[in-house]
Amino acid sequence: MGVIKFVISQNTDGLHRLSGISADQIAELHGNAFLEKCEHCETRFERSFACRMQRNAVPAKKCPQCRTDHRTGRVCSRPDCQGFLMNTIINFGDRLESDVLDRAEAQATMSDSVLARGSTLTVSPANTLVTMGQRPVRLMICNRHVVLLR
Repeated sequence: MGVIKFVISQNTDGLHRLSGISADQIAELHGNAFLEKCEHCETRFERSFACRMQRNAVPAKKCPQCRTDHRTGRVCSRPDCQGFLMNTIINFGDRLESDVLDRAEAQATMSDSVLARGSTLTVSPANTLVTMGQRPVRLMICNRHVVLLR
């Protein structure tokens, strides 16, 4: 036990949270389909259902990067807030959440070994995280495809 210290994932299916690894030991770079975030207070709500975007949410608010309305149609349950909830999925054109990326970079820098599974390691900035660790970086890649590191 204690071999895995931190998980950095590009998956959005939320399965890492079901593995028994604590949520504070996971950085979900591309979001989580089962996680909503308040656009005002940034409180996160983990759901047992996929948090889909509400088509024609009232009032609509398009993301300036991807031009998608991330609102789910629900409202923050904190009595002092009542902000609109948004899904946490990162679409093409969206910026990664800075706090999630910062945590991932901090953990990657401290790593003494990295296991990359099921990734072509071509999408930035995730592909740079695998070589940020202590030198020499021990990188193990498990993939069906050839992976070229740059």
